[in-house]
Amino acid sequence: MNNLSLENITLAIANSPEILGKDKYFNSAVLVPIVEIDSQLHLLFEKRSNHIRQGGEVSFPGGEFDKNKDQGLRQTAIRETKEELGLPEDKIKIIGKLGTIVAPMGLTIDAFVGLVSIQNIDELTIDKNEVEKVFLVPIDHFLKKKPFKPNKLIIFAA
Repeated sequence: MNNLSLENITLAIANSPEILGKDKYFNSAVLVPIVEIDSQLHLLFEKRSNHIRQGGEVSFPGGEFDKNKDQGLRQTAIRETKEELGLPEDKIKIIGKLGTIVAPMGLTIDAFVGLVSIQNIDELTIDKNEVEKVFLVPIDHFLKKKPFKPNKLIIFAA
């Protein structure tokens, strides 16, 4: 094998997607926002407005990748956070990527962790069309409390 072919293969491998065929999915991204208040770290959650898809659910800010606006899924997480929370981009600092969830219904969710520089949630101008309210939960809560796990499988019928 000559060097040119090996270089082409190496370049192709370096630029290959993490998930083959990802372009066939509905691609989205979320930001897992961390807020530091009084030297304590909190996660910021949203309760989605009732009239939108998955209304009433508690979630992190995020949404669909827009090829006309976003350079990548990292940018999607930032853009959606800015839109939903009314934050300027300089108040959001991505510190890492958690990974990608591939959901059985043809959806991928890339999750990024970021620091949100606010002193309290009153600084936010939430988009009431998408977000009913926001709230903070100290990260310590999740470290100290055992998660609830039902003893039986619960099935909801329509």
